[in-house]
Amino acid sequence: MSSPHQTDSGTHIVVLTSSFASKVRKDQQDNLVQVRLVVDLLTSLGFEVSIVSATLDMESLSRQLYMLRPDLVFNLVEEVQGRGAFIHFPLAVLESMNIPYTGNSHSSMVMTSSKILAKKIMLAHDILTPSWLTPSNLNDKRTIQGRHLVKSVWEHGSLSLSKTSVVREFCPRKIRTKIKKLQQKYGGDWFVETYIPGRELNVSMLETSHGPEILPVAEIIFDGMPCGLPRIVDYQAKWDEKSASARGTRREFVSEAGQDNIVIMVKNIAIKCWEIFELSGYARVDFRVDPENIPFVLEINTNPCLSLDAGFMASACEAGMKPVQVINSIVQTGFTRYSH
Repeated sequence: MSSPHQTDSGTHIVVLTSSFASKVRKDQQDNLVQVRLVVDLLTSLGFEVSIVSATLDMESLSRQLYMLRPDLVFNLVEEVQGRGAFIHFPLAVLESMNIPYTGNSHSSMVMTSSKILAKKIMLAHDILTPSWLTPSNLNDKRTIQGRHLVKSVWEHGSLSLSKTSVVREFCPRKIRTKIKKLQQKYGGDWFVETYIPGRELNVSMLETSHGPEILPVAEIIFDGMPCGLPRIVDYQAKWDEKSASARGTRREFVSEAGQDNIVIMVKNIAIKCWEIFELSGYARVDFRVDPENIPFVLEINTNPCLSLDAGFMASACEAGMKPVQVINSIVQTGFTRYSH
């Protein structure tokens, strides 16, 4: 591969995108929106830009990359052939070809994209995360205390979550039936997780030459949520702006002056997650804080959406950064990582 440059004309960046198996869902459409944004911003910075879609044909991907010979790949892959479980496949190809790329490494993506694996690693490092059970555990008389919900192991974007997702009665038979229906509709693996009532906080981090910088912490406010609905960011809240869930939630940033001990705690935990999972480039850690002010990590997003209205870019803008500065920072970090 040719040597990387800063923003000189002639530096070639391939934007690597997701591929979808069938009709594109609303959350997948957002991936296409961020692709257009990133391509436009990279072009404005003077880079030569190509777009490549990552399918399950890894040999074809290798050939395309060999022909294009990019200086850097800007990784925007959130799923391959419609499956989040394959999100790390293209990164293995990039690393085998020694092609520099943005964001998190193959190993970090594997550890965090599987919510179950991430939970096990967090617990091993004394980081609290909501308790859970897999379908196989439902057969050995284990239970979950309090309310719970069924979630996808690999898929993100609040896939399948709705106003009826949070259930009070723990019934293994009903949970197995629900998981079976979700597998038939979406495929993949599913698990049941304890619902943590309370606050929801998002901590976005952007790598700099001095390490990860914590961007302004966002809190999801549910004060407009209709009475009786669970305080969660469900699929409609994220992807249907006209829905009751979307109208009932809003993002609010915690000011420096208004930071309480909980906000300081989640920032420290987010940095610990960065170190444990060996994160790089940019990431977001999502928390729930229970009524006793105990924070639990819901998940670690190692490839958060970069659309203008998405949480990561909103936090960066709140920090005073323009979108083009965010993209350029991600690019330069990618180059720097491979220049050592």
